Amino acid sequence: MSKDKRKGKGNRKMTTIKRLWSWGVALVLLALGLPTADRTRMVRRGRRLMWLYNDGTEIPVMAGAALMLETMKFAKGVDPVADAFAGATVNSDVYALRDWGRLLFVIYTGVGATGTSVVTVESCDDVTPTNTTTIPFWSREILTTDVDSAITRRAAAGFTPTAGSSKIILIEVDAKDLVDGDAFVRLDMAEGVDSPVLGGVHVIADGNGRYMKDINASLLA
Repeated sequence: MSKDKRKGKGNRKMTTIKRLWSWGVALVLLALGLPTADRTRMVRRGRRLMWLYNDGTEIPVMAGAALMLETMKFAKGVDPVADAFAGATVNSDVYALRDWGRLLFVIYTGVGATGTSVVTVESCDDVTPTNTTTIPFWSREILTTDVDSAITRRAAAGFTPTAGSSKIILIEVDAKDLVDGDAFVRLDMAEGVDSPVLGGVHVIADGNGRYMKDINASLLA
C-alpha cells in the first residue's frame, strides 16, 4: 500500500473516531437531561463542543446540567423596609451551616438616602444565639448596574460600605471561618451615618455539588 493510501486510510479512521466521540458526548449530554428543544446543532470550537441557539448564540456544553434552584438555598434575612438599618444594631436571623459550605448575604438598598452601617459577621454557637464571635469574611460592592468591585477579604472588625443610594453589598461567609464548634452565623449591621435607607437583606446558601433536590435543607435549624 502506498504512503498516500495509508495516510488517507488513517485520516478516514481518525474522522470516524472523532464523529463517534462527538455522538457519544451528545448522547451523554442528552442522558443528563439537558434541554435541547431550543438548540440547533452542536459544533466544535477548538477542543470544546458548543451548542448553538437558533440565533447562533453559543452555550457552554454543561449549561443547564442543574438548576440553580436545586443547588442553592434562598432565605429572607431582613425584610425590605424604610430605615431598615436604624439603631445601634440590626441583625439578620441566625443560619445553620451544617449542610452548607458557604453563605452569601445580599444587602440591597434603594434610591434616596445615603446612610451607612458597619457590617460584621458573627459566628454563633446556637440559634439563640447564646455566644457570638465576629469572624473574617469576603465582600464585594455593586454601585452601578452590574459593575462589580474587587472581591475583598475583610477582617473580623468588619467594614463600612461605600456611601450612596441604590447599591448591592455582597457578604460571603465560609463555614471554615466559623469558630471551632460553632455551626451558625448571622449578619450584624451597626448604623454609623443616620440617613434613613430603604433596604433589606437576602440570604443564599451554596450547596453546589452536594444538593440537587426540589426542597433543599433548611438554614434555620
